[in-house]
Amino acid sequence: METIREIILTPKNDLKSLYREQIGDYPKFYKMDMFSRLVLVASELLLAKAPQDPDRSVILFNGSSSIVADRQHLPSFCDPENFYPSPSVFVYTLPNIALGEVAIKQGYKGETSLYILEERNDSLISDVVSASLSHSGATSALTGWADCSDENTFEADIKIVTI
Repeated sequence: METIREIILTPKNDLKSLYREQIGDYPKFYKMDMFSRLVLVASELLLAKAPQDPDRSVILFNGSSSIVADRQHLPSFCDPENFYPSPSVFVYTLPNIALGEVAIKQGYKGETSLYILEERNDSLISDVVSASLSHSGATSALTGWADCSDENTFEADIKIVTI
């Protein structure tokens, strides 16, 4: 596999500022959970100058799943006297929603998969992406590690690879 372009975001990056200054055109951004914001901003910055491929796959890996949204959603149904789960928060308790947002925004028709690993393992990530691309017919993927365990602890190390 060949890497075309790579981007890394960490807590030193202010995601809201990056969004406002460099993207700013996706009305769902402020409704998204932290993980989805991270994936959207990282992918938009990565794809800004990358060759387009409508058949591109989006294959990401993380360790925290959707824990930030899960923590936000839990109190909405724990109090039996005040039981009002929020559907707008619930949707982001599904960690693959972030990948769907990217695929929809970019018009991708390839595979979208999120794998949750105990810890980052670049060799395993490479093997899974290679296997996925070789069996799917896609020739490129937006892939890598994107993890968010709380509002101030996140990392996106994503890239576009081709076969």
